[in-house]
Amino acid sequence: MHQLTASEQYLQSTVMTASPAKLRLMLLERGVAVVEAIKDCRRKNPECLVDQWTIRLRDILGELLQGVSRNAGDLARQVSDIYVFLIRELTFAEQEPGLSRIDSIGRILEIERETWSQVCQKHAPHPKAAGSLPHFLAAEQPSTLAVAGSLNLQG
Repeated sequence: MHQLTASEQYLQSTVMTASPAKLRLMLLERGVAVVEAIKDCRRKNPECLVDQWTIRLRDILGELLQGVSRNAGDLARQVSDIYVFLIRELTFAEQEPGLSRIDSIGRILEIERETWSQVCQKHAPHPKAAGSLPHFLAAEQPSTLAVAGSLNLQG
């Protein structure tokens, strides 16, 4: 049986206790880091088009897309379109050398990361109200941002 390292235990604990918004932020942070790894790999070996990093990035983008609720309205559809675009850009990037498409993917993921970082900061539980749900998870507010299981940007 595999014994978890301290960092693996911390990550597991963080994932198990994180809100859906925080999980999304963690995926975006990992996506940005993977983009940097792809850029480093391509700088060292310009012939490297598809590797473990592009496969990981595709998995992350797929997970982000899967987290967007399909029946949540126009805003959710626009968010889905962004991830479909990024997956398509990655497919093109795997077929041609250079960093331009990878840079574009990275810039978009950084914007998404910053957005979700702000959402998480804004809705972080305050010490005196640690047991209450953030208002964007409350069921009685259908017009607010709701993230529960899948991304629902309009309630």
